[in-house]
Amino acid sequence: MQPHLRYLAYVLRHKWHVFIACRGLHVPLWQAIIHDWTKFLPCEWFPYVQRFYGAAQVTAARSRQRCCQLPAHDACSTIAAPAHAFVMPIYDS
Repeated sequence: MQPHLRYLAYVLRHKWHVFIACRGLHVPLWQAIIHDWTKFLPCEWFPYVQRFYGAAQVTAARSRQRCCQLPAHDACSTIAAPAHAFVMPIYDS
């Protein structure tokens, strides 16, 4: 259970930092919230926990292979837009 709690703390901390950065860059709220949402899916959760916090370290290739076994999950990818879509003008307040 300890590895899962450590990974949960890591993911929540990451999401908080992304959320703060997105708000500062005026990224739409929904985009900040759904960023990396797939990290909570079992096909990513368990391989990441095992790789980074588990007793048995696995290679990135094995982790990716397990993750991609579900047909509906597209190579562990998250919803993303082209990089230029996130460049937004900064308005002086």
